[in-house]
Amino acid sequence: MNSLSRSDGDTPASRLFFALWPDDETRRQLAALQQALAPRFHGLRWIPPRRLHLTLHFLGRMPPGQLARSRQLARELRGEGFSLKLDRLGCFERARVLWLGPSRQPRALSQLQASLGERLAEVGYRPGFDRYRPHVTLARKLRSLPRELAGADTLMPVIWPVDAFVLVESVDTPAGVEYRVLERYPL
Repeated sequence: MNSLSRSDGDTPASRLFFALWPDDETRRQLAALQQALAPRFHGLRWIPPRRLHLTLHFLGRMPPGQLARSRQLARELRGEGFSLKLDRLGCFERARVLWLGPSRQPRALSQLQASLGERLAEVGYRPGFDRYRPHVTLARKLRSLPRELAGADTLMPVIWPVDAFVLVESVDTPAGVEYRVLERYPL
């Protein structure tokens, strides 16, 4: 069965993912960076600030029992909070995505992402990537990143205090895609 039920068990859900979800101040900094970058780019589709996040694992659709077990495994996960310094712009050319990420990945982030992946493997989850590249997607429809913007020394960093991760549901609505945080897991 490929359908997935939300936590209330009644409504079919869309795609699910575990992510880092910015606090209000971090979200404000990310939105300010988008505004500062916007004049340098034309024709991009900027991600609304309310949807900015950093994905740990994309689950897609899961049967309700598998989802319930995944949520329980996430509740049992122990990790430590950390500070994430987002200081590097990049472009995934095939996906045409402008992103912001860390020039140095904190050990606590690596451990959280790996531990969560190991736990999720217990319910049959397989990641859709070979190497984890943490990033916040800022905009879509980018062909290439101007050379002067590439690298770690081109912008004021966004400092993100991370004290939890979340399970998010991506839902198609008449107004477009919306993200709903289903559960928060403290570190």
